Amino acid sequence: MPLLLALAAAGMWGAADFMGGMAARLWSAFRVAFVGQLIGLALVVAALPILPGEAIRADLLWGAAAGVFGGLGALFLYRGLAEGQMNVVAPITAVTAAVLPAGAGLALGETPEPAASAGVALAIGAVALLGMQQHPHSEDEAAPTGRILSLRGLGTALVAGIGFGLFFTLIAQTSVESGLWPLLSNRLMSCTILGAILVVWSLRRNSPGGKGGAWLATGSGTLDMTANVAYLLAAQRGSLALVAVLASLYPAGTVLLSRFVLKEPLGKLHAAGLLLALIAIVLITGYGA
Repeated sequence: MPLLLALAAAGMWGAADFMGGMAARLWSAFRVAFVGQLIGLALVVAALPILPGEAIRADLLWGAAAGVFGGLGALFLYRGLAEGQMNVVAPITAVTAAVLPAGAGLALGETPEPAASAGVALAIGAVALLGMQQHPHSEDEAAPTGRILSLRGLGTALVAGIGFGLFFTLIAQTSVESGLWPLLSNRLMSCTILGAILVVWSLRRNSPGGKGGAWLATGSGTLDMTANVAYLLAAQRGSLALVAVLASLYPAGTVLLSRFVLKEPLGKLHAAGLLLALIAIVLITGYGA
């Protein structure tokens, strides 16, 4: 069950990032990130009676710490998605986010079986392949042409990945008994930080927003919080090294949505990345079954 929840989180995060990236092209990344976190806060408050738990002080602190990094990660991700190509920014962010909790899980003494370890390696390779941009009409379609980002774009993606990796790691330290309370402190912290950043940014410049951006940001925030709930439940009950890597396969959803919604071509490397992701899922979930 934890691994299936991690896969569900990956699917919802992939869709949330796609919608958030589209919204950030209509609004600012600051506004999209804040609205998404605010929607998430409202949802977790509504869900607390459904999935009750104990407000344990240590778990609330873990959740708040994760909220600092998760909120900033969302801000940098949406900024990167708005300024660059989704097929490149999201996977670079994801592979960075996958390495940190996987390493933390191993450092904490987790010892996955060889098949699961191979699945982790394939999953990270899949994310890397999904991040290789290709010219759609190139004679050699297999040659990646967009791996080298600007320093600013690369830095934005890496910072977002570090933020999400720390979020994955910190939120997984909470106990099952706490239920959704860690996500409440998480969202309160991220909303406070992003709200302050948005106010300062808004005072410096005028940035009008359209209704399309509002709806996309709302949808992104709803999917993001639902994915967070699934990931929290998975991380509290399963292996951090496996759960976090499975959840980090979310760029597959972003790539597929870009293909079918925006009509962006699916190159051979992206197809290979999706195939590797499927094999990795079979290996990891087969171990966890």
